[in-house]
Amino acid sequence: MLNAILLSIIEEAGAAVLTMTGSLEQGELLNSRLTRREVSRQILIIAENADRLPGETRKRMAELDWEGWAVTAKQIKREGKEADEALWFAVRSLVPAMLINLRLYRKTQPDLFSWIPASLHDETN
Repeated sequence: MLNAILLSIIEEAGAAVLTMTGSLEQGELLNSRLTRREVSRQILIIAENADRLPGETRKRMAELDWEGWAVTAKQIKREGKEADEALWFAVRSLVPAMLINLRLYRKTQPDLFSWIPASLHDETN
């Protein structure tokens, strides 16, 4: 159930990022104080919850760039060109890849997304 909670938070934050940035160019995002701040906050939510996932879950979702999320989050917390580049990379690469892969994993490993505890899930099968 912990996986389902964390993955749900990640998906919601990812959807928020895509909604806010869908039609923006890099300069527009970086120059928009409010949007930039909220997009950064949502990306950090993704990174923090990805970090909270159990190691076994991360292994089962090996296609996701877990280390890339950790490094990107550190860079976004800084200021300057490095933070700008990390933010744009997350918006255009990490977030879409995360959401696409989560959609695939939901089909191939539905137990990771189940809100039913594993012990109860086993009894129902």
